[in-house]
Amino acid sequence: MIPYRHNMHIHTFRSSCAHDEMVVAAIVERAVAAGIETIGLVDHVNVGSQREIAFLAEDRRDVERLSTPLKVLVGAEVTMLSPRRPAMTPQQVQGLDFVMVSSNHYHLSDIVEQPPSRSPESIAEHGLAMLEGAIETGMTDIIAHPLVLTKVGWFAPDEIMRHFTPERLAPVLRKAADRRVAMELNPRLVERFPDFYTMFIPACKEHGVRFALGSDAHSLESIAYAEDGVYRGAGPRELAALGVRDEDLIDLRQLQRRAPKQGQS
Repeated sequence: MIPYRHNMHIHTFRSSCAHDEMVVAAIVERAVAAGIETIGLVDHVNVGSQREIAFLAEDRRDVERLSTPLKVLVGAEVTMLSPRRPAMTPQQVQGLDFVMVSSNHYHLSDIVEQPPSRSPESIAEHGLAMLEGAIETGMTDIIAHPLVLTKVGWFAPDEIMRHFTPERLAPVLRKAADRRVAMELNPRLVERFPDFYTMFIPACKEHGVRFALGSDAHSLESIAYAEDGVYRGAGPRELAALGVRDEDLIDLRQLQRRAPKQGQS
């Protein structure tokens, strides 16, 4: 069974969707208590505003004030605004430890390009184009909740996601492997969409794509994967049954802080 040693998808209170309790010191305390060894802080960057970028710097300062055995990486969850446009530029990610990109934030309809037509197949096709664009940014380390199209609103997610097949995904997954872009596995989503992940996980493995574990935590209780031995979502046995092994997980040593360019602080 794979060990649940890292959680790369945790929001602080600086993300408007997160609870006020999500201060960095409390997050670290809860993660240590849960036996997690590495966490990733990824506050939302939806438009690349100065305010959003400043929040990431504040996350860094909060981390640097702490003394903890936990490895704390500071990143961002960057929204793809269209298949060719992420909300952050390569210059703006300087100084981050890693970049997580969301290619399915269709609920932000005032800023995110919508599928051209309202059919499940067209939505799936656009979702795949958004994923491919996220991989091609050249700065993406992890894709958040890949191809989980729960926020389009016109159809049930399963009705859309059944249009993804190994053959259709193969060119995109090969590109992800070549560029060392990992796909997030959120245990709650694996449990919610078993048919999709039964297809998706082997397809990723076939092309050498690695996985990053993340709970998309917006509250302290959602940082740990289990409470009193009961897993929230798919546990290690369930992921192992889908073929996920320890060697399939992202090598966190590949995530290196992007040195600020001269003149940046």
